[in-house]
This record gives sequence, C-alpha cells and structure tokens, in this order.
Amino acid sequence: MALRLPDRPSLSSLKYQAKKLLKAHHAGDTSACDLLRALHKWESGSDTEILSADLVLADAQHAIALQYGFVNWLALRNHVLSMDSNSEADSELTLTLAQREEFRRRGVINLPGFLSKDLIDPARKLLHDVLEREEVCRQGMWIGERLNGVLDWTVQMSKLLKTLHFSTKRSPEFAAICSAELHNAAEQLMDGRSLITVSRPQVLFTAPNAERWELPHKVWHMDIARVGKIGCPGVQMFTFVDQVDPGGAGTLVAAGSHHYVNDQGKVRSKDVKKQLRKANPWFKGLFKLDGGDRRRYIDEPARDGDVELQVVELTGAPGDVWLMDLRVLHSLSPNTTNRPRLMATQRYFLPEAIDAVHGDATEGVE
Repeated sequence: MALRLPDRPSLSSLKYQAKKLLKAHHAGDTSACDLLRALHKWESGSDTEILSADLVLADAQHAIALQYGFVNWLALRNHVLSMDSNSEADSELTLTLAQREEFRRRGVINLPGFLSKDLIDPARKLLHDVLEREEVCRQGMWIGERLNGVLDWTVQMSKLLKTLHFSTKRSPEFAAICSAELHNAAEQLMDGRSLITVSRPQVLFTAPNAERWELPHKVWHMDIARVGKIGCPGVQMFTFVDQVDPGGAGTLVAAGSHHYVNDQGKVRSKDVKKQLRKANPWFKGLFKLDGGDRRRYIDEPARDGDVELQVVELTGAPGDVWLMDLRVLHSLSPNTTNRPRLMATQRYFLPEAIDAVHGDATEGVE
C-alpha cells in the first residue's frame, strides 16, 4: 500500500529520503532492501543480491517515488511542484518582520494562540484518555490536585512515560499538532529554506516533583551539535496541550545563547558550555550552583555587547506556541504546581545540518 504524502510535501525532504536510502544501501543496511524491491529489477532479489548490486541516486529516487504511488521520480517531482504553485495561501507570510527579527536577536519567540482548538483538543483528549486508564487522572481531575488534602503522585513514572510516548507515536490526532502553517512559520524563520522532520512530535510530561522552585544549573543542552558553517540548523517548536503556569515545569531557554560558538566545526553541548563558562561571567554563574538569588537570570536581562541574555520560562495556554533556534541552550525545570506539565515538541531541521553532524537522521541528536 502506497504511503500518503504530507499535506504540504517538501521536495527537499523527498530528496533527502532518497539520499538516505542510497546511503543505507552503501552501508549494507538490510532495512533498505524492502524499499528497493519496489524496483522491477530487484522485486525478487535477496538482501545479499540487492546490497551487492550497484545503486545510483536515480534508483533511490525511483524507489521513493514508487513508495508514494508515483510511476517515477519525475512524476513525483512535478506533483510536488504543482502543489507549491497552487498553494498561494501556504506561501503567505504568517510571521511579521518584528517577530522574525526577535527570533534572530533572542533565538526564541512566542506565538499566542497559534494552534486552533480543533488541533489541540483531540490531542488533549488522547493524552487525558491515556492518563485516565493509568489512573493519573479521574473524571478530568488530576490525582495530584489535593485529593483528601494530600498530594499523591505515586504512579510509576517510567512506565507512564513509555505509555504516553507509545500512545502518541502513531496517533494522527497528536501528529496533527504540527500543521502546515506551523511548518511554514518555521521555514520563514529560516529565510524560506526547506526544513524536514525526522520523527513525529514528542509529548513532554512532568509530574509535580518539587515543593520549591529553583533554577537548575545542570542539564543545559542543545538537541543537535552546532556546526559553524551551517549557522542555525533549524527550529524547535514547543506547544501546550494543557495550561502550563510559572513553576509548572515549562522548558527553560537561555535566550541569546545562540550568538556564541558559531565559528568552529562540530561542537556538542558539553563543549559549548565549557567555552561559555570560561568566556562569559553570565554563563559561568548560570552553570554553577552559587547559593545566590538565581531568579535574577529570569527577572533581570543582562547585556554582553549587542547580545541580550535572559532565561525565559516557556509557559502558556493550550495552543500557544514557542519557536526556538536549535542552537539555543535549554533545560528541564522543576514542577512545583499540583498538576503535571503536558506539552508537545517538534524539531524542524535543515537537511544539510543533519548531514554535517553525522550524515544520519538520528545520530548526533542529543
């Protein structure tokens, strides 16, 4: 059965799939064989026969086209290009110049109410149904909301997280959060360059886990290594399935951190932090538990030349969206409220950024 193209197919994404298939074949990966058997010359071939045969990019492109129900790559390419030319609404700018400038300056922007209730409500129902079955939520009431005056979060968290991820992995309701408009907005922030996703959106769940809120000094990280010649490797989206208030485990973002360590080759999180710690007092304090008032990193923006530095706590209502430069350092945070954090995230990558990190769509993502 042929796969269905996304509502807003990207020719760059399809080209990347073909290159990935070619690379898998050259690496001797047997997972490539099922796709390549769609080609007439290999429809009865064994894995050994297929992997020992010569494969060129045109073969891989033909196999990708057949996977989507097209007779050849040219037919698939023309179909995608015709959809682009007939979809003027999709190409209209949804972000203002001021929003795009703020993203370049701070590395993060907030888009209140960007996703409609029609997209968020089915995703929330899906998660709530799972949590009802796991007895974390009863008739819309969180077990942690002071039942009989006592906060109770004894559920086995590792099992619950696995259940949530399994339930959302192939859910069309959850996948629909990543709308064409959202993809379009991410590409606008990248000056119109095509972005791809390498996985479905991910659920973010944090149960109440602290009585006192403290700004963490550890676990600041990036989700993909920096590569200086690439610049911004893509955009990460965060949205809220339920209300997330201050102190409710909203992701913490070090706005402005994307302006540093951009003149080198591949640099991972730990090395970015090591360099920032040595070179900049603001980051040195952020990464060190010094016993002082760490709220200042949120309440008081700091300046380093032309760069404004500030920790931003991602909070909001269902449907609100934050978009973040993938170079920005970010962190988990404690949940001092009496309800869990329910958010979703998706990463939109430049294909060349993934290739530059490791040449594979999964390697290099931290």
